Amino acid sequence: MTSTTPPVSADFISGPIADLGVSVTRTPVTTTLDNITGQKTYTDGAPESITVIWNNPNKEYTVTIEGQVKSADGVMFVKSTQTINKQDKILFDSETYRVFSVDRRNMDTILGYLKVILFLI
Repeated sequence: MTSTTPPVSADFISGPIADLGVSVTRTPVTTTLDNITGQKTYTDGAPESITVIWNNPNKEYTVTIEGQVKSADGVMFVKSTQTINKQDKILFDSETYRVFSVDRRNMDTILGYLKVILFLI
């Protein structure tokens, strides 16, 4: 039997995800734009349970010339085959977060995992 999961991603799943993974609830969110007013409407889809590595449950700040700026309320690492999009909702430890960004993390040109930046809503 041949595996369709790239070796680097398989290492991430069988290593950190298996050892440190926690369950969160992902609710996909679709965005529609009114063609007259430009108003955005967000619609929740069916929630699903996914396993992720949760990092930085405390707020993260960076210091810029303007002062201290909040850069994330939470960060999670997700297997590369998991569907996750900007604006999706994540429920973890009774708190709901909105996905701010999804960054592809490559290991030697092969997609290894996704880094997801979250903000409380």
